[in-house]
Amino acid sequence: MSAADTMPSGNRRLELHLLGRFELRAGETILIDRAWRRRKGKALIKLLALTPGRAMHREHVIETLWPEMDPDAAANNLFKNLHYVRTATDDPLLQSLITHEDNVLALSEDVRLDVDAFRAAAVRANTSRDPTDYSSALALWGGDLLPEDQYEPWVEAPREAIQEIHRTLLLGMAAVLLEHGDTLEAEMRFHEAHRENPLDEAPYIGLMRVYAASGQRDKALRQYEELARMLRTEHDIAPPPGATALRDEIAAAGTNEFGAPRARLLVQEPGRPSVEITLLHDATTIGREPGCQVVLVNRYASRQHARIEHDRGVYTLRDLRSRNGTVLNDRPLRKPAMLSRGDEIRIADALLVFDDGPPEMPTTIGRSGQL
Repeated sequence: MSAADTMPSGNRRLELHLLGRFELRAGETILIDRAWRRRKGKALIKLLALTPGRAMHREHVIETLWPEMDPDAAANNLFKNLHYVRTATDDPLLQSLITHEDNVLALSEDVRLDVDAFRAAAVRANTSRDPTDYSSALALWGGDLLPEDQYEPWVEAPREAIQEIHRTLLLGMAAVLLEHGDTLEAEMRFHEAHRENPLDEAPYIGLMRVYAASGQRDKALRQYEELARMLRTEHDIAPPPGATALRDEIAAAGTNEFGAPRARLLVQEPGRPSVEITLLHDATTIGREPGCQVVLVNRYASRQHARIEHDRGVYTLRDLRSRNGTVLNDRPLRKPAMLSRGDEIRIADALLVFDDGPPEMPTTIGRSGQL
């Protein structure tokens, strides 16, 4: 006896998954999935699920699923596949999955659709702009809509619409994370949005803001160059004025109020690419915490490990009572110390080289001669 036979149907609810996979289940029991051999039977369920109101006139169903077949033969196929759906298993819930009344076929309103749940969660997140709501909505994203029906014309428009909702969520969450100072997570979300639509301007501009906020001025300016190249290649147009104004603002941030270049840190951690970070703030905190201006991916670094303070052209390094200490030029840092060009700061196995010289003559090595 199956699990479906041992549970009263009133205690279970049909759930239909369309994101990332096709699966109809009741509780823990899978009733129909992509392995079911009745292709048109599956298509009938999917078509009604994607139709506004979950209902469609019989003639429209026939035109969509059997467009080249004789009307009488197509109607016969429709009724056969409706029977196949209702008898796919002996679960009584399948009998009421699709109704046919007054020439209208309808998917039961009692069926829970993952697509509907995702849309509703997206509305909540975009309204509240709460990071928790964004995380909850994105957790419902199972993947592209019906990937096994990649070339079905009736899936194309719903797929693009749901992808746009997902992309908007990614951009919204990235913006909120950036507002909260979590540049690492914001960067990841902007990259996800870019992968979904490489021709969209928003992820480029978002990444410009992320890199500017984390002091990576050169990377921010490179994002503008990549945006300009994409727009020129794909659309033969220039970047929008807002992006150009942001580029100019970031470029100007490379100097202080006296026009002198701002100091920079060359950061290298094992297994990660080197990063140059411009010290845009009078206090630059270094540590594991996402809100730090310089975030280290190392469990031996404290959440807020050290800080570089700037006052009238003088940069001072201060240890923030870290657990494993800070080393400056191979000596443990016991008290705040002024920094000079080429000074090496070691935190766990990360190396940070201080550079306050002209950017056109960058310091690529520290006192030890290597990064």
